[in-house]
Amino acid sequence: MISIINFAGVSSDNLRIRVERYPVRVLPERSQTTTEVPGRNGALLMVDGNWNNYDQEYEIFISAEKPGLVRAARAVAEWLEAPAGYQRLEDSYEPDVYRMAYYAGGQDIESILNRFGRATISFACKPQRFLKSGEAVKRFDADGVLVNQTKFNALPFITVYGSGAGSVTVNGNTVTLSDIDGYTVLDSELMDAYKGDENKNPYISAEEFPVLIPGENEISFSGGVTSLDVIPRWWVI
Repeated sequence: MISIINFAGVSSDNLRIRVERYPVRVLPERSQTTTEVPGRNGALLMVDGNWNNYDQEYEIFISAEKPGLVRAARAVAEWLEAPAGYQRLEDSYEPDVYRMAYYAGGQDIESILNRFGRATISFACKPQRFLKSGEAVKRFDADGVLVNQTKFNALPFITVYGSGAGSVTVNGNTVTLSDIDGYTVLDSELMDAYKGDENKNPYISAEEFPVLIPGENEISFSGGVTSLDVIPRWWVI
């Protein structure tokens, strides 16, 4: 099996790059603090429920017999450093997940007869490993239940179809929409409501955006809402 990386929609195979060995599987650290209290055994632990970014390294081998290593290295640099911001990162070691990552820059490529090269590249990754199964659209034409089989709260992408005013309720948390006008997107990760380029935040009211907790999630809608498309965005670490 050829070991590859896919970053920002481009496969390392296109650049004649191979990952030389199985990378270290890094787990993110929790965001937490400890406080020592005089006269008290142990430390107080404060956990905010989040995880920190982590660095994922890959040791790569570059085949550059035809273009030469200088040109091949330039192509590698363009692949890694041209994209701005977080990009989708996949590899053949965990084919069922993807991560959001960026390449911070810098690389040293060892030349082998100007025909091959070796290097270690590192990506700064968000803590979540998003399940590709969580990208599938779940259609609701009536009230129903969506099961989260992971241990982590997911922030869904919900498309609300209908007209006029209506409401969507997930686990007792209700989002009221005053002007659906065909459809309105509720993006819980961005905490944003929109329709195309139109800002729909002034037309919704909610204590918080919908969250899919581990286990069963009760989903219902009423009023001018006719159906929902839910992309759950399941994730693990």
